[in-house]
Amino acid sequence: MKKIISILTIFLFCTCSVDEERMIESPSISIINPTQDLYNIGQMINIDILISHNEVIDNITYYETCNCTDDEFDSLELIELKNVYEKEWSYTKNIDTNNIPETVMCDYNIEISADDLNGNESVKSIYFHVMTMNGGI
Repeated sequence: MKKIISILTIFLFCTCSVDEERMIESPSISIINPTQDLYNIGQMINIDILISHNEVIDNITYYETCNCTDDEFDSLELIELKNVYEKEWSYTKNIDTNNIPETVMCDYNIEISADDLNGNESVKSIYFHVMTMNGGI
């Protein structure tokens, strides 16, 4: 009987330690820029995103919306990449706010998602506001 209890204890211990070693890792998403949540109209807004993974990234979705108090300045950008098969992916762009009138306010929302070949997914988002401010930033 002691032998059976010993075997079961060893089996239980081994099973737990194996599960602890199998940590599920998802792609890492870093939003390097923008670093503020409020921008003045006329500022250039830099977008810098880095996605990395210890295995390979399979799919990436970049979704950017701009909702303004004047619908003429609303925008939507969608980038969907399938079968990336890289360990790193970066995205850089500049948003020029010079063409937005001083009387308009805009809310930007960016959402990035990435998954690996096993379906482990990461999602990250950032929100910032563009408007005319007295005295600037």
